[in-house]
Amino acid sequence: GPGPFPAVIFNHGGLGAIIGGAPDANCAALRDAGYVGFSPIRRLTRSLFGHLDDVEGALDFVKSVPGADPARIGMIGFSRGAMLSYQFAAGRRDIKALVLMAAAAGRRADIGGRRLGCRADPDAGGRQRYRLQNHHGRQREKPYDRIGRAAQGGGAGPPDDHLPPYGGDGHQLFFQVGAYRPDVTAFLDRHLKR
Repeated sequence: GPGPFPAVIFNHGGLGAIIGGAPDANCAALRDAGYVGFSPIRRLTRSLFGHLDDVEGALDFVKSVPGADPARIGMIGFSRGAMLSYQFAAGRRDIKALVLMAAAAGRRADIGGRRLGCRADPDAGGRQRYRLQNHHGRQREKPYDRIGRAAQGGGAGPPDDHLPPYGGDGHQLFFQVGAYRPDVTAFLDRHLKR
C-alpha cells in the first residue's frame, strides 16, 4: 500500500562475521504486521562507537524511504544490537519504541550510556522519548534491571519487562522469530500505530 507506515529498525546480534537474530525473518515479520522493516548489516571490525555510526546511518536511511513515516520509528535490538540500540536511543526524540532482546552487557559497557557515549538528539534535553520493552532470561536480569532503571530515570517510563518461560541461555530464544513475537508486535502496535 501507499503508506505512510511506521518503520522499525532491527539491529542484529553478533560480532565480526557473526550475524545473530535472524534479520531477514524479523524484517518479514515486521512487514507482515504492517511496518517498514529494515535491518542494517553492520560493518565488520568496528568498535561500538563505529557501530553506533552504522545505527545512525540506518535511521537516516529509514527516514528517507518512501512510504515510511519518519515520525513513527521504532527499534529492535538483539544481543550486541540491543546494547547498541539502547545506547543510540538515549536522549533521542525520533525513536518512539525500543525493544531489547537479550542485551549484551559486558564489563566495558556502561548501561547508563556514559562510558560508550550516546547519539543524543540535541533537542531532546537529555530525556528518553521512547517506550521500552525488555525480553530477557534469568541470567540477564541484573543488566536488564539496570537498563530499565536508567531508561525510566531518563523519562522513558516503566519498562514492559518479559521473562519468557525457558531455561538455559536466553540468547537461544531470539536466534529465530518465535513465540515471543506476538508480545513484540502488540507493543509496537500500541506505541507506533495511530
